[in-house]
Amino acid sequence: SPFTPKLSVTSDNQTVGASPGKLTLSVKRDAADDPLTEFDLTLPQGMVGDLNATPTKCTVAQAEGAGCPPSSKIGSVAATAQIFAGKTITVEGGLFNALPGTGEFGRFIASFDLPEIAGSGKLVLNTGVNPINNAQAIVTSVTGAPPEFSITDIKLNLFGKTSNGSEGPLLLNPTFASNGTFTLDATSSNGAKAKSTAPYPVSGSLGFAPHLNASLSTIKPGATPVIGTEISQQVPETAMKEMRLSFEGFDLDITKGLKGCSQLESSFGACPPASKV
Repeated sequence: SPFTPKLSVTSDNQTVGASPGKLTLSVKRDAADDPLTEFDLTLPQGMVGDLNATPTKCTVAQAEGAGCPPSSKIGSVAATAQIFAGKTITVEGGLFNALPGTGEFGRFIASFDLPEIAGSGKLVLNTGVNPINNAQAIVTSVTGAPPEFSITDIKLNLFGKTSNGSEGPLLLNPTFASNGTFTLDATSSNGAKAKSTAPYPVSGSLGFAPHLNASLSTIKPGATPVIGTEISQQVPETAMKEMRLSFEGFDLDITKGLKGCSQLESSFGACPPASKV
């Protein structure tokens, strides 16, 4: 059977460094295609998210039971599906910030009630946020759907801010102008693979004027000083891609038993303890 899902993306704001506002991501497939069982959604390079943007986080048990806390809501979800003899229904649910699983940076959960399918209860979409090719990817497994339930269209609406309005934006556009893309890697119920991309151009420009502060615990010749450095930037400002610090007149040895911290680990505050200097 064919399997050609298509991805489309719209947002309220595609200015550099800004919150995209309401960001809508739609995944559609033809009715004749095999059912969609999993998809990976990779964000454009430079787009960042705050996985701690909500005051509370939902658990899978809550989603499958009484429901996620309202304060963990980050968006809405709608799905069009075929059931039984080709009957089509639309189900809607909330998208919630959730506690991450093992090896994940974060997790989203979408929960739908399926009132037209007797005994089926809830359909839960578990979406882990993982590093893939140095980008953030939303990896979604469609679970809990009965055999006669076949999703043809999924639409995710991410709020510009959390539902209670007291926290900051969930996502921010890249801080540099670019012709970025969202990338969908989908898997069908028969194991077929498909890829689709959606353009996400970002325009505008921000300033770039990082500031360095440095301090020493001692200035005695031959002593071992504690060196303090702080590099700060204004908000909003173009993000720093790389930097080089020069310590003239110092003898440095940072190779003794230390491990490196990747850029991706650093962006999530997950540097290995052995990389601390």
